[in-house]
Amino acid sequence: MEVSHVPRAGIGCSPARMAPKADYAGLNPITHPLYGSVPAEQVPGNIPNVAMNGGYADPGQQQQQQQQQQYSQYPSPPLPQHNYHHQQQQQQQVAPSPAPVARVAEPPKPKAPIPEEFMYLQTVFEELRNRCTCSATNPQTKRKLEDVSRKLESLYDALRESRLSSNTLQGLHQMVQMVQIGDYTGCLGLHTQLVSGPDFSQIASFMPGLKVLIQSALQLGVYLQ
Repeated sequence: MEVSHVPRAGIGCSPARMAPKADYAGLNPITHPLYGSVPAEQVPGNIPNVAMNGGYADPGQQQQQQQQQQYSQYPSPPLPQHNYHHQQQQQQQVAPSPAPVARVAEPPKPKAPIPEEFMYLQTVFEELRNRCTCSATNPQTKRKLEDVSRKLESLYDALRESRLSSNTLQGLHQMVQMVQIGDYTGCLGLHTQLVSGPDFSQIASFMPGLKVLIQSALQLGVYLQ
């Protein structure tokens, strides 16, 4: 009886039958991320492209991107809104302060006339002062005579207001008589007696001016004769 031999797979046998290739064309593409991979939206945005700078990340650019990302996390505070209409109303309500009114200087009141019994005192002293002023060539002497004019005005005011004692009035009369006769030395002596007397407070405002006037007339050689 013939025994049929069934060939076995092995060496020297015919090649084993290969498993059929899987057909991938009909499979659906993978649209979800694989397990363990980082989703695209969670990838940090501060990782620089390794293709830039020869495949190495730029530290300065990376730090700048990190700072920008940190600042972007905090919203900027809102800008204050000004109510300009309200401010304009407040400015209109505040009334400007009125300008100060300039005071007009009042004209000086006319002085009362000197009593007639004392008029000749003013006449003699003013005549002597005018002649000394015309004769003076030194500016310093002229300034002294200008000051004499102001001090004589104090004498005339005292005569208008009758503020001088009888003793002072009598001494002024004697000084005028000495001026008229040109006795300036005796006039200066009488002047010293008056300022040394009890009425010094009454005559202190004008007696220095009378002394300068008599001395100037003596120095300039001015006489009323």
